[in-house]
Amino acid sequence: KNLKIIRDAQKLGAYVTINTASNVDERRDFIENYCKDNDLHIDSINVNPIDLPYGNWGKIYANIIIDDRAGLNEALHILEYATIIVGEEKRTNKKYQISE
Repeated sequence: KNLKIIRDAQKLGAYVTINTASNVDERRDFIENYCKDNDLHIDSINVNPIDLPYGNWGKIYANIIIDDRAGLNEALHILEYATIIVGEEKRTNKKYQISE
C-alpha cells in the first residue's frame, strides 16, 4: 500500500528523490534496481529533480519526507490525504479550502 500512495502522487505530478547518506557511486545500481523491481520511478538520487529558483546546491528540497526515522506512517498518511485532495481538484477543477 505504501508504494501505491507514492505512485498515485507521481501520477498527479509529484517527484520522487532518493536522498541517502550512503555512497551513491557504490549503491546506485542497488537503489535503481530496488525501485525498478518495486515499480517505483525515481526522478533523482541526492540531487533536486528540477531547477530551483534559488539554486540546486545544498539540501534537497522536499514537501514530504518519507523516512523510517522521521514519522514514516504520518508522512504516508499526509501524502495519501494530499493525493486524494489534489486528484479531486484536478477532476472537478475546484479548489478545496482546508480549515483548521
